[in-house]
Amino acid sequence: MRNDKAESTLAQRDDILSTEHVRSFMITAAVTIIDRSNTEVEAKSFDDAIRLIRRRYHPNPPVVELARVHTNDSDCFDARKWVITPTEFRELDDDEAETSRATYRFKYVDYSVIVPGEGSFRTHRTTLEGVVAAAQSLSNRELSEIELTSHLPGLKARTLEPQHFEDATVEAAPEPPSEPLQRQRIRPRKFAPLTNRLNSVTTAMAARRQSKNKKKSPPPKRKTTATPTRSGFKLDRKWIPVVVALALVVVLIVLIPLLVRNGDEAEPVSAPVWASTIAPATPNSTPLLDGYDNEAWSLPAGKAEAASAFAAGVAYVASDPRELVLINTDSGKELGKTSLDSSISYTSEFMAGDVPAVAARTEKSLTAITAKGDTQAWKIAKDDTVRITGTTPMVVSKNGKVSALIVGEDKPVAVTRDTSFIPTAIDGKTLIQADSARPQVVIDPLDDKADAKTLDLPAPTDSATFSRHISSGHGVTVAEWTVEGQPTVTVHDLDDDAAITSAFPLSDIAGADSWQVGRTMGTGIIGDKAVNLADGSLIADGNGTPFTTALGPLAVTEANGQRTYFDVTSTYPEPDQARLLGYTDKGPAIVRNPDGSITALTKTEGK
Repeated sequence: MRNDKAESTLAQRDDILSTEHVRSFMITAAVTIIDRSNTEVEAKSFDDAIRLIRRRYHPNPPVVELARVHTNDSDCFDARKWVITPTEFRELDDDEAETSRATYRFKYVDYSVIVPGEGSFRTHRTTLEGVVAAAQSLSNRELSEIELTSHLPGLKARTLEPQHFEDATVEAAPEPPSEPLQRQRIRPRKFAPLTNRLNSVTTAMAARRQSKNKKKSPPPKRKTTATPTRSGFKLDRKWIPVVVALALVVVLIVLIPLLVRNGDEAEPVSAPVWASTIAPATPNSTPLLDGYDNEAWSLPAGKAEAASAFAAGVAYVASDPRELVLINTDSGKELGKTSLDSSISYTSEFMAGDVPAVAARTEKSLTAITAKGDTQAWKIAKDDTVRITGTTPMVVSKNGKVSALIVGEDKPVAVTRDTSFIPTAIDGKTLIQADSARPQVVIDPLDDKADAKTLDLPAPTDSATFSRHISSGHGVTVAEWTVEGQPTVTVHDLDDDAAITSAFPLSDIAGADSWQVGRTMGTGIIGDKAVNLADGSLIADGNGTPFTTALGPLAVTEANGQRTYFDVTSTYPEPDQARLLGYTDKGPAIVRNPDGSITALTKTEGK
């Protein structure tokens, strides 16, 4: 007898009864790893997720449980806990699970099916519902049982048997002998609507077949009488080809004008009708920095070694003493500087109100300088995570508490949030939260007296299914959908009730988590697409080549150490003997020279 307890790994399948009428499929999926700060990391498979976790340092062996969207679905998932050690992935017993706090949560997305000996395939919809519906349809067609198993922790195995319809009969199949029940069939309630629709369709089809097969009474025989032939013209057989040819000529004379007119009006469809498109960029024979002949200022190689260009200015790190220095992009004059408590992990940029600023992350703090020269440093706990996806830096503690880093406030400002949503960004003084299971975001002002606003993200098409939230911040939120089996990205304007400003298929070379905001915070890139953050419109298409960064309005690709720069209409190669670090429509171009120094070049008037 098979144990009623659903197995979650293939190693537990020894007690499944074998039968030649049962086909076995294995469900697999990508895994989203969610840590205690609600930071999400995408892994392509369960094995990849385990490898990623083992690479991280943990004072104690990490414990994994299922995400809330799965634990709430007891029909399909078994809410348990597992521990990850360097050598094993083991399920905790009830006593251990009760006293162990989960380090990570697993959320399964993008399901597919593996057929033993035949490889894997994807269903039309990559949700669990789509996989089960496809398997049930196959079971109905083949009149055989299908067993769905999985190596994904917590996903229950189930056996699907052919659905029997009241009006359907199989004449050649004898009545099977009654046998004792050998296994429990699990049919989750969530698939009932699909099953009911399938039942109604097949019942109607069976009824029509039955009505067609009913024996009809033969019509009364009529007495046939010979009909005298009428005298007249009789076509000789040898003239039949001639007549047919003349008829074809007449048809062609009528149709040719219509075909030519329709051919003139027809245009090839290069993208789905719902997708945002942009004319392909063409190589520009004029160099990108043509006319930039004037040297406004320069920075010697010793200071320029760790320098970057931002909206607030050009920032570099001085070594003795260790300081973060910000200089004006136009003049090269120092705007401000502040000491650093240790070496820098990374630099980023944000907005202090309406003033751009530069931030440097060290082991113990986040230090900032604004374009006005104001400085601020905040102590950051070791286990806290700093996110600068929006215009205001956000801190998420290990227990999920959220704080905002506001220039002028010495300590992080605590933010009240709804714990049923995931905090994704802070724009200005507004917290943006997302529902992990639905296309919905919540705009929650940091001022507790103001009301939160819930926005439902519109789908790009009526048939689109929501996959996940990708990112938020700088006035937009970015989501991934599935449209006719194709991963699709939508960009939504948060200031316009989440209206779609651009939508495009996600290319195979672009990961759903590759969204990033470029330098000067004007352009967002994902895969081979670039979006203007001011209005959410598509401004560059790499046509299969992914963008690596953006400098102002320019999206950048890089291959074999050589960059190509894209604007709305043109592409440009890397400037000769220089690496472009900063670029705007009106200001200086910041370049790094072969000797390591940095130069600000301005354009000669009239060029």
